[in-house]
Amino acid sequence: MTHSSVPDVQPTRPPAGENAGSSPADFVSAINAIMPPGLQLMTATCLSVCRERAEIQMSYELDERFVNVEGLICGGYTAQILDQTATGAALVMTGMLSLTIDLHVNFVAGARPGKLVATGSLVHTTNSLAFTEARVTDAVGRLLARAP
Repeated sequence: MTHSSVPDVQPTRPPAGENAGSSPADFVSAINAIMPPGLQLMTATCLSVCRERAEIQMSYELDERFVNVEGLICGGYTAQILDQTATGAALVMTGMLSLTIDLHVNFVAGARPGKLVATGSLVHTTNSLAFTEARVTDAVGRLLARAP
């Protein structure tokens, strides 16, 4: 997944990057305090941040409002989870907000309503791009989808 930085946009956001000066726990608290409305609807929660691995972990609780006619979570919501989690990893490490400019999703298994856990990581950065990846699992750790 590729993200382009948005240096001119400076909304309230948690400290990030090498000069963040805050602990991972402070960053997690700050992210959870400013969760956007769409992610609140998905009951998104930042669980952990690990700067050494350039990684963020988030959980989402999706109920029957998010299912298709087969009773599985619609793929677009799974893609949204991957996108938001990967973008979070870019924010943690670069301190910059970013826009997704390329997203590929590999759906591995159908997601049922309930708790989903996503892990996003920063793979590489340039002056204006952040390359990330993310994966979504169910509550028991079964891989559901990935965004390489």
